[in-house]
Amino acid sequence: MRLQKMIILALIGLAASLAPTQQARASAIIVKMGPASLGTGGSNPLGIPPSATDLALTYVTDGEFEFNLGLPGLLFGQRYTRNWGGYIAVGGGVAISANGAGPAAYSAFGLDTGGSTYKFNIEYQQTIGVTSKSLISPYAVRIGAGIWF
Repeated sequence: MRLQKMIILALIGLAASLAPTQQARASAIIVKMGPASLGTGGSNPLGIPPSATDLALTYVTDGEFEFNLGLPGLLFGQRYTRNWGGYIAVGGGVAISANGAGPAAYSAFGLDTGGSTYKFNIEYQQTIGVTSKSLISPYAVRIGAGIWF
């Protein structure tokens, strides 16, 4: 019974933190770097210098719609940002893994922190998709920097 109460309180807190807020909106371009897991038994090591599979580019519109290019796929979705910089994003697109590529849904959560123009970004992104042979679920943990304009 105590565990159920803790879960309910956690869900209420999560719902409250995701409620829409009034804040200034701006477009952003974010360049992120970090290893992606492509279904080959864990994340790939980060290369020095980073290879193309370690890089991702995100464009966020002033309406909080985001476009992601880089592994684990070509994804687009809606971002929900809080005043303190935390966000979640959900959407769809094409997932890419060692087992192939196919339509997918994704979710991500992360943090943008820093000044009003330049910000540090850290994000975890999980994608679940389907190919002609199997289900795929590549993910990525990345850090980066962005410019808001």
